[in-house]
Amino acid sequence: MTHVGICTVDGPEEKKGEIRLQISQPASRLSATLVLDGVACTYSGQLSDFYSGTMNCPARSPMPLKIWLK
Repeated sequence: MTHVGICTVDGPEEKKGEIRLQISQPASRLSATLVLDGVACTYSGQLSDFYSGTMNCPARSPMPLKIWLK
């Protein structure tokens, strides 16, 4: 995956990484690991119209995150 951060002072910043998804059966829960610049963040979400959950990264406060999959 490619992440382009537009909230930087010096313009967009592009980072490469990967996303690993694990969807339960039935598909009511989603677990994911996002690796960006060698830092692994975990995500766990519950399905409604989208997956709504929390992403946890080392040395940072948990943040709410919504994920849509097609």
